[in-house]
Amino acid sequence: MNKRALIYGISGQDGSYLSELLLSKGYEVAGTVRNHGKETLPPVSSKAKIYRADLAAKPAGFLRPIDDFEPDEVYNLAGIHLQHITSQNARLAEKVNAAAPESMLAHIHSHCAMAKFFQASSAYVFGDKAGRVDESTCPAPNSVYARTKLAAQQSVLRYRLLGMFAAAGILFNHESPLRSEDFVTRKISAYVAREKLGLNGGKALMLGNLDAKRDWGFAGDYVEAMWLMLQQKQPDDYVIATGEPHSVREFCQEKSMSAPTPPLSGPSRASCSQMQAKRGKSLAGSPGWDFPAWSGSWWILI
Repeated sequence: MNKRALIYGISGQDGSYLSELLLSKGYEVAGTVRNHGKETLPPVSSKAKIYRADLAAKPAGFLRPIDDFEPDEVYNLAGIHLQHITSQNARLAEKVNAAAPESMLAHIHSHCAMAKFFQASSAYVFGDKAGRVDESTCPAPNSVYARTKLAAQQSVLRYRLLGMFAAAGILFNHESPLRSEDFVTRKISAYVAREKLGLNGGKALMLGNLDAKRDWGFAGDYVEAMWLMLQQKQPDDYVIATGEPHSVREFCQEKSMSAPTPPLSGPSRASCSQMQAKRGKSLAGSPGWDFPAWSGSWWILI
C-alpha cells in the first residue's frame, strides 16, 4: 500500500515542491488550502486531494483532514510568514503559527498515533545572533514571528518526549520562482525579467540594505530535507541551510543588473544578517543546486 502524506499549506512554495516530490515517490498526497478556489495551486495538485482548512478557525475544522485522509506523514508548512504581518496581527500569528501546530500534534497523538509529523520552523528563532548556529544553539527570538515559530518547535519537542515521531526543520531562507514579490529574491528577479522585456518603464528597483546577508538555498532541496527527516530511525530537529551567506548586492550581481538604487529607510525587521549555519546533524541527501547556480537559473520568469 502506498504511503499517504497530508500537507498543510500545499499551495505555498514549499507545499508545491513537496507535493511534487512525494508524488514522484509514489505517495498518495492530500493538501490543505485556506481559501479553496482563490489560491494558486501547483500543477500536480490535480493528483492530490484538496481540503479547505483555515488554521485561524476552530481546530475541529482544520483537523478534519487528518481524520478523513488518515495520513502516514503530516507536514505543517502553513502559517503567516511575512514578519510585518505577524507584527501587526500578533494574536492571529499566535493562533496560526503556534496554537494550530499544537492542536495538530495533540490530535495526532490521540487519534493517529502512528503518523509522523513535520513542523516548519525558522532560523529567525535564533534572533540576531552573530556567528554560526546549529541545533544546539540557544534560541533568542526577537519578533512575533520568531516567538510563534519557536512555540511550535517547542510543542514538537514536548510531543516527541511523549513518544510521537515529531520533528522540526529549522529552515534558513530558501527561494524559487514560486516566491511572491514580497520576498526580496523574487522582487529582484522579477524586476530583471521585466527590465529585459522593457516592461519597467524606466522605474528603478527600490531595495533596502544591499549589504544585508542571508543564507539562501533552493526550496526544492529543502523539501527533500523535510522528507528525509521523517525517514530517519529516530525523530529529531535539524537546521536546514547551505552554510553560505550572501549579500543582497551579490544576488543583484548574479542577475547581471546595473547598480540598484541606494538603500531606503523603512520599518525595522528582524535580521539574520550576521548569522551562519554550521555543520551539525546530517541527513542522507545532497543539494541539487548551489549559489549562484540556482539564483541565476530563473530570473527570466515573471
